[in-house]
Amino acid sequence: RDINMKILAIGNSFSQDAMTYMEDIAESCGRTGIIAANLYIGGCPLTKHAENLKTDELEYDYQIRGKGLYKTSIHAALLSDDWDVVTMQQVSGDSGLYDTYHPYIDYVYAEVKRLCPNAKVLLHRTWAYEEKSNHGRFADYNRDRDTMDRMIEETFQKISSEFGLDMIPC
Repeated sequence: RDINMKILAIGNSFSQDAMTYMEDIAESCGRTGIIAANLYIGGCPLTKHAENLKTDELEYDYQIRGKGLYKTSIHAALLSDDWDVVTMQQVSGDSGLYDTYHPYIDYVYAEVKRLCPNAKVLLHRTWAYEEKSNHGRFADYNRDRDTMDRMIEETFQKISSEFGLDMIPC
């Protein structure tokens, strides 16, 4: 099969949700030749992605279609292919809290561009928790789904404009 687009997500369970069926969804729309890979650590925030870029720890599950193939480092995965798109993602509980992004996203973005200079870098927007969620971080949003969604949107718009990034919508 001819490969037309290679996408690598740097994330957690939200990126896993997005990438597991991306190839199948694209094919159902007539778009073939997409490889959608995911670097996955459950609950992983930008702080940890930045730290892992510095230490080169083999902490990530490298996944295709939601299946973990092997453990790797973020650095090795970025260099493993000529990626067309690389996505960055903040952990869901911090997604609507602007101050949790810097300086970590600055470092992750700079390293992605250094290692994959031709890749389009996108910010992957998470979504708000369900209204009755008992997630501990939901309290940061007054346990209100609409508040969380609004704060995520405002933060993503601000971060995206700072870097000139497109967002992957929820």
